[in-house]
Amino acid sequence: MPEFKPSWIEATAEKMGLLPKLKKPAPSSEATAPEGGPDLENFPPYEQWDNWTEYEATGWARKEKKDYTLVPTVCFNCESACGLLAYVDRETLDIKKFEGNPKHPGSRGRNCAKGPAVHN
Repeated sequence: MPEFKPSWIEATAEKMGLLPKLKKPAPSSEATAPEGGPDLENFPPYEQWDNWTEYEATGWARKEKKDYTLVPTVCFNCESACGLLAYVDRETLDIKKFEGNPKHPGSRGRNCAKGPAVHN
């Protein structure tokens, strides 16, 4: 796992005391997933963006799965232009939700509440 390196803005804000210490310690061997259990990730792996499957939020009790294509896009609600991932339903081609894009060089997967709320 690559070491976390804060951006120059984050490093400056940390020095000014506006942000807490951002350097995270290396994960210990105790922090791994239980044996036989899945590894939890914040974002879908890039290699699976063309065909991503996850459980439907409204059909959780029935364990309904949905197939998505993840399309990188940009939020235009403000001047920051944060990177977003649009989850496009493979059957209907409707956009179901937005999340932060971990591959975006500026926002690196983080964004404010306005971006994902665009769909509403």
